[in-house]
Amino acid sequence: MEIWVVPFFGQGHLFPCMELCKHIASRDFESTFIISSNLSTSIPSSFRQHPHIQVIEIPSSLPSPPPPPPPPPASDPMHHHFKHHEQMALALQNLLS
Repeated sequence: MEIWVVPFFGQGHLFPCMELCKHIASRDFESTFIISSNLSTSIPSSFRQHPHIQVIEIPSSLPSPPPPPPPPPASDPMHHHFKHHEQMALALQNLLS
């Protein structure tokens, strides 16, 4: 069995998710840790070398499909998060196909 772990955007969720992967691996399950490439330098080499953990980096910015124009960032404080969510969803779709 393989378990994918995808932390929410940003540094604050990275380390708890790494601990989750280690816990999963301690039970002899394979875990795949999927991160945005801009977080790759935060992953220690010892974590990357774990035999039951695979780290997959997806590009931090992907070309977006032509959606309707988003609201200006000033009018929607969550605009940045929605955009990042959209990019992560596209990258996961590409990874699954």
